Amino acid sequence: FTNANYTLAFIYIVRDPREVVISYSNHSDQNIDKSIEIITSTSPTCMIDVGINYPVYTYNWGINYLSWKKFDTVPHLIIKYEDLIKDTYKNFNKIIFFLHGLGFPKIDKKKLIRSIYNTTFSNLQNLEKKYGFNEQNIKIGKKFFDKGLTNSWKEILSTKQVKIIEDRFKNEMKELNYL
Repeated sequence: FTNANYTLAFIYIVRDPREVVISYSNHSDQNIDKSIEIITSTSPTCMIDVGINYPVYTYNWGINYLSWKKFDTVPHLIIKYEDLIKDTYKNFNKIIFFLHGLGFPKIDKKKLIRSIYNTTFSNLQNLEKKYGFNEQNIKIGKKFFDKGLTNSWKEILSTKQVKIIEDRFKNEMKELNYL
C-alpha cells in the first residue's frame, strides 16, 4: 500500500530476526516455536486478539525487510536497531542528516541529546507504565516496551530454533551482517 504517491521518504529500523522472535513471542503471548513459524511463514498471519482493538497482520521478516529495501523510488534510510543501541548518538545524527536533506530544519546539539534521552528504552518503559501504550497487550498483562535487548537470543533460543531462522533468512542476515 505504500508507494511514491503517498510517501515522501522513509526511515526503516530493522532488527535481528532472532531477537524479533523473542520480542514477538512475549508481545503475542505465544511460545517461541509459534513465533518462529509466524515470522518465517510465506503467507501473512492475522492476529485477531492480541490485546488491541484491531486485527494485526504479521508478515515474514525477510519479506518485510526486502519490501522496504526494494522501495527505492523515494529517499530512504535503513538503520539496524542494534546500531541504534550500540551508538545512539551517531545513528541519531544519521537520521537528523537524512531529514535535513529532505528540507527539515537543522536540530541543535541540545535538542538532539534531549531527543535521545526521550527515546531511551527505559524512558519509553516509564511512559508506558505511567500512561499506557496502544499496542500494549493489556489482556495478558504484557508490556510493549519489555526489554529491548540485543543478543538475548544467544541464551534463549535453542540451536534448532536458531538454525531455522538463519537458514530461512541467510541472505538477508548476511547482507545486514547478522551472520
